[in-house]
Amino acid sequence: MTSSRLCAALSGPRGGAEGAAHQAISGVVRLLAEVRLAVLALAVVFALDNILVAVLVVFTAPLSYVPARSWERHGRVIARSGILLSCDLVATVVVVVLVPELLGAVYLLATVTLLGVIVGRRLTLVMALPFVPLMLPLRHVADPDGWVFGAAVVAVMIAMAFTGTTLGNALRRQWLAAEESALLRARRAATAERVRIARDMHDTVAGDLAGTILVAQVLRDRLEHEDVPDGVRATATQLVELVGVAHGHTREAITELRRAELHPADDLEELCRAWSQRSGIGCATQIASRVDDLEPALFADLRAMLTELLENVRRHSRAQTARVEVGVVDGAAVLRVVDDGVGLVEPAVTIRQKAAEGHYGLTGIDERSASRGGTVSRRKAARGGLDTLVRLPLRPEEAAA
Repeated sequence: MTSSRLCAALSGPRGGAEGAAHQAISGVVRLLAEVRLAVLALAVVFALDNILVAVLVVFTAPLSYVPARSWERHGRVIARSGILLSCDLVATVVVVVLVPELLGAVYLLATVTLLGVIVGRRLTLVMALPFVPLMLPLRHVADPDGWVFGAAVVAVMIAMAFTGTTLGNALRRQWLAAEESALLRARRAATAERVRIARDMHDTVAGDLAGTILVAQVLRDRLEHEDVPDGVRATATQLVELVGVAHGHTREAITELRRAELHPADDLEELCRAWSQRSGIGCATQIASRVDDLEPALFADLRAMLTELLENVRRHSRAQTARVEVGVVDGAAVLRVVDDGVGLVEPAVTIRQKAAEGHYGLTGIDERSASRGGTVSRRKAARGGLDTLVRLPLRPEEAAA
């Protein structure tokens, strides 16, 4: 489980928790909201002889009814709205002042617990401060029973703030653990399926194409000694070449499918090693193990960018060595490629010129990064080549920002 995702969930809505994390606390939010609705229903019964009080109490009901019925859909909006939270505090003050002491105390404790679940301990304690003087008998200083009751409510209120926060965090952790478990199972199933397809392709298509190549070569060689038109010989030669190309593509597809067996970090290591062998350019790598925790779609984009950056080094840099660094830093996946080649004098101008000539590799990297709310920076490397740094946020809300 990645620490960044856990921190996102535990930080609450003000810390940018993922929308799905609100689903984790929906059950307890619904329960506490229904407790408040029950208190309001009893308060209305007790206030039937006072229409004004009953009306005011009824007007506070939507602040409990809406979370109870639509938290899954609107919980993120509700939790992030300072106006709605302030209105809820005002409504709680009205209920505490107007309804009998015991009912008001129950409503207050349900509200504090609800706030603890949603926004966390610190903010809940700050928001609960106005209720301390309301619960203490400041007008009747000599009332010992009132002081005992008020002090007990305040003490329980503080305890419920801690309890609500602990409960909310525990539910979010449980949700994240379940999500990670489901993601792991999905990855294992996908890996098994890709390996099965690769094995089947190797045993059928690749083998059939290899046999076809041999037959086509025999046909081509026999036609060389037969009295047939030159066009027929050319067609046989072309057949051998086409089948060879198809066989090569099949082998590449099998290799790509087999790549699913590797961990993401190992996959990038293998990518760099194969590129270095193919290009003859030395490649040093520093790939953090936390790359294994990246979401599949994010990792796919990161891998595609690395592939394109390395190919640009091979084709254009005239470099002797390159260095690749991949890791997770400050809530973002970070990719850095440095070479000792000729570099780019004006990267932005060069990229536009390449795009005008029909070469969209570097432009594609910028576009892919921008689609995820990321950034790409290029500068002259210390050894005279190009230093490219890509940063991709891990969480969707960072990309939206």
